[in-house]
Amino acid sequence: AGGAACRFASQGASVQAVDITAKAVELTQRHAEVRGIRGVQALQCDAEDLSAVADSSFDYLYSWGVMHHSAHPERCFAQACLKLKPGGRGLIMVYHRHSLRFWLKGLFWLVFKGRIFKGETIESVQRHFTDGFYQKHYSRETLKKALEDAGFSVEAVRVTHMSSRMIPFIPEGLRQWLKQRIGWLIVAHVCRRA
Repeated sequence: AGGAACRFASQGASVQAVDITAKAVELTQRHAEVRGIRGVQALQCDAEDLSAVADSSFDYLYSWGVMHHSAHPERCFAQACLKLKPGGRGLIMVYHRHSLRFWLKGLFWLVFKGRIFKGETIESVQRHFTDGFYQKHYSRETLKKALEDAGFSVEAVRVTHMSSRMIPFIPEGLRQWLKQRIGWLIVAHVCRRA
């Protein structure tokens, strides 16, 4: 509903937000209006085809948990790269294939809920507890390769986010250490090659 767009704009950025649904575009515009924030333009379009957005028009790209919900995330990566100016930077977050959440919840649904007997796999059961009709999980290596294939230089890839509910009653230091290895999210810092 435009939370990130409004936050960037409130700090002086000129923001162009993209969403596939008319409702999200409406909510983003309304959010900016209610908060009295200027500099937010919201467009309805598919991230797999951003032809409505001019190439090389952005200094910075921010995608938090979006592109991995596409049927073809790699098309989204390539389209996003084209929209960045050469040398432009960005941050892209996707789901982590080697996360504790992927394996614990996946195995629970596969084995204990009997989905294995219905022909499902560890990948396919993710749809039962992960948001979005589509969701693709990446390892650090597969994300880095997909982003490089799309035209990005990858400056850093970090794993983060692990709810204390996943492993309760452990010391915070250990939780932080585990989060960096088996957390649910991967964040890539990217730059469009010049």
